[in-house]
Amino acid sequence: MPISIIRPSIRRKDMDSVLTCMVSDRLGPGELLQDFGKNLSSLFSGTLGIAVREYARAIDLAFQALSCEEGISVLISPLAPDSYREVLEASGFTAVYGDVDPADGTLDIAAALERIQEQSIDVLVSTAPLGIMPDLTPVLELGVPVIEDVSHCLGAKRGEVSAGSSGRVVVMSLEPDDIITTGGGAAVIARGPKERAALKRAIDGASSFSLLPDMNAALGIAQLKELPRYLARRSEIAERFAAQVLRSSRHRGLVTPATEGAAGHLYPVLLNSSVKDVIAYAKKNDVEVIPAFDDSIIAAGERRSAEASEDGTVTDQSSDGDSRLLSAEQFPSAYSLFLRCVLFPLYPSLTNREVEHVGKVLSTLP
Repeated sequence: MPISIIRPSIRRKDMDSVLTCMVSDRLGPGELLQDFGKNLSSLFSGTLGIAVREYARAIDLAFQALSCEEGISVLISPLAPDSYREVLEASGFTAVYGDVDPADGTLDIAAALERIQEQSIDVLVSTAPLGIMPDLTPVLELGVPVIEDVSHCLGAKRGEVSAGSSGRVVVMSLEPDDIITTGGGAAVIARGPKERAALKRAIDGASSFSLLPDMNAALGIAQLKELPRYLARRSEIAERFAAQVLRSSRHRGLVTPATEGAAGHLYPVLLNSSVKDVIAYAKKNDVEVIPAFDDSIIAAGERRSAEASEDGTVTDQSSDGDSRLLSAEQFPSAYSLFLRCVLFPLYPSLTNREVEHVGKVLSTLP
């Protein structure tokens, strides 16, 4: 049976609380959502946590929690999920793109500091697309507010700093392929009193239909209880995969036992051969492999650029205003990862036999 890229880490025990919620006739947002929000807030030493039905809605609430106004400049990676670009454009914010660290796909902090000093940056968005959290200390020392997205690095630590402890606001996707899942949706956590007040105002004015139902929140509560076990299993599997990639001199695993600040989401490999050939080889051997950045701002920009070329549309906007014009010359590290990085399955429910099989595929990639 093929090993899929996604297999939600949901056990029968996790579903007991969901079934209890279903038979209680309390399916919509209610007490369980409040409890889940409190658990999330506690996890990140926050002041208020809330879960909503859509990732983009959580991103929008994060900016509202920072009391952002139209016209602000937001420094962000081109490899961030395209949902961020959509929210920035809808809110009238200006995206300022910065290249990434080629080792982990996070914003190049040294380059980010130069950008902050060159022009006014109101907010920095930190994502960790490959599960490796960056060191945000230099940015925090400049007083720039940070939105920290921990969707793919939940549980990671860099030194004594845990993922989610640097941002004034934390965002976390809760989709089936994420480290913990509620079956869909996302969470936003305010970490200071000002952010709490602003987030509460935004939530109080929101429709209840945008909030996560209790049924999903019940699953989230159960998942949080299992988080230490999930993380330990992911780390164990990642170490085994890293050892197998080392047997291939052609490619590089981006997460190794020596990688600081790493958490297991999916296993990233930087290729020195054709992405299509590797995906086809893995598929032939019953392992699903996907490009790492298909949902990124760069990928969406490439798609829109191709569509514009077909339509004969011409634009002369700068790359800061239009992600269709992001180029490899401006962002070489981001483009290199976009074109060469793939993801392998990495989830707690992989059996030892499946881990061995994926490992063999990793060690024999073309």
